[in-house]
Amino acid sequence: MRVNSSPNGYQPTFAGTVRKQTSKSSIPAASSPKQDQYVSSAKATVRFGTNKKSAGAMQRHIQKGLGLIKAGEYEEAMMHFSNKNALKPMGIHLIYGPVNMLESIPTSPEGVKAALGWVEKKNWFKNHDSIQLSQLVFAKSGEELEPQTPEERKALRQLQHEQALMFAEEHLHALQEMKGRNLTYHPQTAGEHDDEIDIATTLAKLNVPLTEAFLKRYKRADHVQEYLKASYD
Repeated sequence: MRVNSSPNGYQPTFAGTVRKQTSKSSIPAASSPKQDQYVSSAKATVRFGTNKKSAGAMQRHIQKGLGLIKAGEYEEAMMHFSNKNALKPMGIHLIYGPVNMLESIPTSPEGVKAALGWVEKKNWFKNHDSIQLSQLVFAKSGEELEPQTPEERKALRQLQHEQALMFAEEHLHALQEMKGRNLTYHPQTAGEHDDEIDIATTLAKLNVPLTEAFLKRYKRADHVQEYLKASYD
């Protein structure tokens, strides 16, 4: 998600130790010939990045995180994408945003949706060089909760998967900014959420497992199917 203004944030212990709070194939370098129908004739806006060295470093950083997601290592992917020191040489400022500490693992569809809705709003890329990452933490009395039932284990895996995709999403927005263009999705007619759809088509092209909730945001599902069909026709 891209935003223009900054909300107030916190400084949590991130993607790892629980601490009570008081207030994560290579990235396409260009479109393939089979995607020419998507290429816009409009010139891409040249933004802060156009720095090939930084863009290459970001691509490698993202690729490693996506590899963890593909391997089902969602928590490790979140930790990878939460590494401030890795982003500093690229000119990206990583902000640790609010943590939502829940005293139980939601298992109902409504509970999972509410938890994801909160964390989605707290993750963003903005001002050309800043990423904020927020996350859910499951703890009670300062102790991390462990899932006790199959339902809780399934829900926790789902929530970790969703959050890892959100972390990757904001890094891909930074890469878009560095390159001054979308990565894979270039429609003839510009739309309001083209950069968000581009995140989904890029991840799909890289065979990263996407969730139903991820594809529902910005109505990505139909565009992903259309993009993949055009890629392999």
